[in-house]
Amino acid sequence: MPGLNRTLEQQRASYALDCIRGHMKDKEYGSLVRGFPSMVLQNGLGQALAFLLARAGGDTEKPPAGQIYAELQGWLAGAADDKRPDRVYSHGGLIDGLMGGSRQDYRRAQLNALALLAWMRKFADAWLPKGER
Repeated sequence: MPGLNRTLEQQRASYALDCIRGHMKDKEYGSLVRGFPSMVLQNGLGQALAFLLARAGGDTEKPPAGQIYAELQGWLAGAADDKRPDRVYSHGGLIDGLMGGSRQDYRRAQLNALALLAWMRKFADAWLPKGER
């Protein structure tokens, strides 16, 4: 809603909810989004994103892995005119930003991704069907 002064956490939750609402009947998306934060913690954001890209065959529109990658990219890379404080990269794609950016930016991107994924997981638990992992 334009004109509202929302906190970063409200913006993050709203973005996560919009992502989840686009997959209300997708069991596979729900399963992947629930397990993805653990993958980020175990392997790092770069390797976890590379997994999503590999699973989607590089197609960021291919469900569900490519879509999750695109949603994370939308939040962390965003448009150059986006004033959101969580945006880490503004040029090129997310994976390019991670690989070409500073160590500090990488860590910030990973923390911001985990904060977003926490909301996505909560909303997935609330509304998406449970699937086999």
